[in-house]
Amino acid sequence: MAACEKGHLSIVRFLIKNGADINRSDKDGYTAIHWSCVGGDIRLVRLLIDEGCNIHTSNNNGHTPLMLACGNGHLEIVQLLIERRTDNNFIEQDGQTPLHWACVCGNIHIVHLLINEGCDIHKPNTNGKHH
Repeated sequence: MAACEKGHLSIVRFLIKNGADINRSDKDGYTAIHWSCVGGDIRLVRLLIDEGCNIHTSNNNGHTPLMLACGNGHLEIVQLLIERRTDNNFIEQDGQTPLHWACVCGNIHIVHLLINEGCDIHKPNTNGKHH
């Protein structure tokens, strides 16, 4: 997991080659794809997807890889996940969507992308707040 967050592509390749379970989660429910979306290395995210990781998984707080990429401002990763058909309107435990994450974190290019991809701009979170 640490190698994914830090973007150590060669180490992750080596671990996968030697049988590492890329869909295994840590105590907080984060998998390799979650940590890669936090770290922001598009090559690593692409490798994990090509190796069959679950891009639809959510951690213990309901956060998906897409939400983490949106919140951390990783536009290329957001584009890749959308191309691979991740749910861009998924709602986590607090009622936040990827669009909420992008708005709260001030990632305007990601906001534009999500809206252009059909995200629901009228959906409030559980506190009744809109984007």
